[in-house]
Amino acid sequence: MSGSAATHSGAAVSIMFSSADLPAFLDDKKRFDLWRDIYMSQFGQFDFAISEKLPFSAALEILPVGPVWLGTMCGTIEKVARTAHEVANDCRDAYCLVVNQGTATMSGTLGPRDYALAGGSAVLMRSDEKGSMVREARGGGEDWLNIVIPGALLRATLKDADDLVARGTPPDSEAIRLLTSYATMLKQHGAIASTELVAHTARTLMDLVVLSLGANGESAEQAMARGLRGARLQAVLGQIQQRYTQVSFTTRDVAVALNISPRYINDILQETGKSFSDRVIELRLQRARTMLADPHCAGMRIGAIAYAAGFADISYFNRSFRRRFGLTPTAAR
Repeated sequence: MSGSAATHSGAAVSIMFSSADLPAFLDDKKRFDLWRDIYMSQFGQFDFAISEKLPFSAALEILPVGPVWLGTMCGTIEKVARTAHEVANDCRDAYCLVVNQGTATMSGTLGPRDYALAGGSAVLMRSDEKGSMVREARGGGEDWLNIVIPGALLRATLKDADDLVARGTPPDSEAIRLLTSYATMLKQHGAIASTELVAHTARTLMDLVVLSLGANGESAEQAMARGLRGARLQAVLGQIQQRYTQVSFTTRDVAVALNISPRYINDILQETGKSFSDRVIELRLQRARTMLADPHCAGMRIGAIAYAAGFADISYFNRSFRRRFGLTPTAAR
């Protein structure tokens, strides 16, 4: 459900809060009691219950992205609830999109409405309503993702935001998959320093939330134009970063992995000013230069280094390296 964020020198930073950091000499009950007290004092007013079958563990990570907060929770917590008491003592105006990233179904209530979330589906919640979320803890990576949005911001983006509360999304929709992939990439990247990038990233998150909720009208059209294209671009760049050393790597490989066409990939990359081949060759050349300067690679032949970086043709590698760096691979050792 929702949490809070901290700032350092004016820039938002990622926050992590884990039961693993609590004193090891405490038994499970005392560790849980201490964890819950710290959570409620720092992150929000909730009531928790944990598994009686598994050792207590809980890990919370929060990454602020402008006005939007990304949060993930994992561990053996089986119930999160907000009673009238918690709502009265935590009077923030916010919405939270909860995405079930585990395999166990999550179910619960929000105000008078019931919901059930299969793995890969999501539900929108309001911070000023009583509610609960229950699931079976299975002890391994049963996470949920929270996207916390200020109330005024979501209502300005979606005029029917309140009508979408407690309405679960279909499991594994493309928008949900892109949203979770984008959130994972942002978590791996960490805090963003550039004000312009923060604004762009927050807008993309908002667009993906709008599309995930199945919204209609002008806001959905705008989100479709920006959000899906932006998230797909990030997914393409992620594939390139992961696979550029594969000698036979092509746009078709990316297209198959992401279920989009090679032409679409080329189109969105051209909008960035760098083609697929430009990006792949640059990454390969940078890797080769790093390996050439690495003492651990001193025993490798230049041809082997070129191949390890993704080049199949040693002559082409030599020409490209000299054109890019102004010296031969041999001189770079």
